[in-house]
Parts: sequence; structure tokens; C-alpha cells
Amino acid sequence: MVRLSLLPALIGYLMLSAQPAGAQGLNLSLSVKSQTIVAPNVIQAVLQFRNTSQKTIWLYRPIKNASMAQSSNPFEAAAANATGPNTTSGGSTLEVHLAPANPKAGGNGELDARGSVILTPGFPHPELIRLVPGREYGARVGILAAPAKAKSGNGRRAVWGRYRFSVTYAAHYSNQDDVERELGVNLWHEQLRSNSVTLDLEPPAGHGSIGGTVVGSGGEPLADILATLSDADENPLNQTRTDLQGRFSFTRLGWGRYWVAVRQPGSTQDATVYRHFDLSGGSPQASARLMMLPADSDKSSLLLHKPVLFRVVDASGHPLAGVKLVIVWSTGTAIANFKGETDQEGSAAINLIPGRNFVTLSRRKCTREDRRADVEPGSGVNGFKYTLNCWQ
Repeated sequence: MVRLSLLPALIGYLMLSAQPAGAQGLNLSLSVKSQTIVAPNVIQAVLQFRNTSQKTIWLYRPIKNASMAQSSNPFEAAAANATGPNTTSGGSTLEVHLAPANPKAGGNGELDARGSVILTPGFPHPELIRLVPGREYGARVGILAAPAKAKSGNGRRAVWGRYRFSVTYAAHYSNQDDVERELGVNLWHEQLRSNSVTLDLEPPAGHGSIGGTVVGSGGEPLADILATLSDADENPLNQTRTDLQGRFSFTRLGWGRYWVAVRQPGSTQDATVYRHFDLSGGSPQASARLMMLPADSDKSSLLLHKPVLFRVVDASGHPLAGVKLVIVWSTGTAIANFKGETDQEGSAAINLIPGRNFVTLSRRKCTREDRRADVEPGSGVNGFKYTLNCWQ
């Protein structure tokens, strides 16, 4: 997903005239790059958010699949293993709705179609998006679509054809009330249904395949590793997880160059491995043995960061714009530096590493002050409010 202005988000995309309802000052419109989806290609969709309220709204990205947010969220493993009550959870999710345009197309005994959000192929970089009143933000998401299944003899057959596609966007944080009360910000947390788009799901046409095995540094097979298939332009096409023998496979692929990325979805350290493959009529199949080495714990850039909201006010409680924040995190062997500056509402969102962070606040006509930000483990966000002494 990337940040999009309104015009680039709409060019080349198919929009419906139906206007979805808003929730908590937020409107959502759904569009797709193509209405014809050939398996295993994904639905390339854009979620266009518009702030219809009179206050700034903060949105969380990346967006996870609602049905597997708990298991696929890289922060959740850390939160589950942390001791004590000082952990947080939460983020934004998407529930996918796919329904045959003709409910009787598959006959009796039809199983529902399914859709799931493709997780980021590489290491995730959570962040907060600032959406001021009247502005829009476009989020690109790839969605794997599985057609409905209907009874056919002793088995079931895929029901290809026309479908109605929509999504429900939601966000929730375990500490949302505390953050909003202490900082006076609008951390969006509700659910919102999009408009509906018509799609044609078609069967796969290719004959190529890519497979492989993921192993650890000792050669042991690694199960439940997230494997993502992307095209030559690194657009995700499919996603799966390795089995107990560390195996993964992607089939029915056309000719061309593909990329495979493998990473451990529950890890708070980046050890992602990439490999490219070329399929052609002379080489319709490809395979590889991918080794995942332990991440370098001394490199702070390889550690999972967490969005943190700061709000700075003066002694009278008025927000202070233009306050520079210089933040240092260190373990003794690893060190990281972060910078930010408050907006007109006295707020700043900075991605930090969980743990103890030392903050220096500075602004013209204000006393320079040092503070501390103890960022809690777990997913979601943390928030800190500081009062800075200033003179006129």
C-alpha cells in the first residue's frame, strides 16, 4: 500500500456511483483496477477514504485480513509472550465480501466464495496516516479471491463467473480510549462498509509452476513461513504458507519472471529472503531451497517499529506547532535515532522501537526539555503528551 492523492488513485480505476455511508466522520469508496480476475491473479483494489468530519483523523496501516488478523499480525507474538499488563494490541482490518451475482449459478449445496488480503511480502512497516478535514487518502490492497464451490458428483467444482465484491473496513485498539483522552486526538476506531463492485472471476490459464522448500540455518524445514508470489514488477499475485516439511508451491502460472519472498510472519526482526524465477515453454517449472538466516540483532533498521503519537502543548494547554522531537533508542549494542516535528495541532506521529526511548523537545521561545517515552510491546499505537514551557 502507498499513499495516493485523489487524482492518481482514480486514474485507470473503475468507480461505481453508489456512495457508501460514513462512520465516525469517515467515508469509504471501493474501486478496482480490472473487473476481470484470472486466477491466481489477485483483485487489485483501492480503498479511498475521505475525512468528512471537522477534526483530523488518524488511520493505521497496513490493513490486515480480518479473519486472520490475530495470527498474521507480526506484533501479536511479542504481545502474547510479554509479561505484565503493559502491552497493547490493535490495528486496521478488512473483511472481504464476495457473492455470486446469480445465486443459483452453482446449484444446490454451494459454498461461499472467499477473499483475503495479501499481507506485505517484505517486512511490514506500520504507520499512522494523518487525514485532515476534507482530505482523501487512497490505500492499495491486493485481495486473493476464491470462487464459490458447488456440488459436482462426489466432489465440488469452482463456480466461475460474475460476483459482487465489497469490503468492511474496521479498526480497533486496546488503549484507544486512553490515547484519545490523554492526547485529545481522533484515532479512528469503528467499522465501515464500502460500495459494491461487479467482478468476473475466471479460471487459471497458465501451465507453469514454482515450488520450493524453506529451511533454517541448520537445514531444518520451517513450517508456517509466509511465501508470497509477485510478478516482474513486484505486484503480489498469490500467497501461501509452508507446510510441516517447509514446502510451498504456486501453480497454473503463465510465462515470465516471478519473485518469491519468504518471511516469518510472527517475527519482530527482519529476515526476509527474496528469489526470482523465469518460466517459459522450455522451462515451465522452477524450484529452490531458500534458507532463512537469523536477523542481525545489532541493526535497529531490521527491528519492527511501532507507530507512536506525540502531542505537545504549552502551560495553558494550547497546542504547540513546530516543536522538534529528537528521539534516541539504544540497547547498548544497537542504537537508533528518530526525528519529527509537531503540526498545527501540536501532534506528530513517529515510528519507534518498543522499549525505552529518550526524547528531546525544542522550539523557538521555549525551554529545551528532555523526556522519556516507554513504548509498550504489542501491536496498535502508543501516545505521549508533553507540556513545554514557553515565553512570549
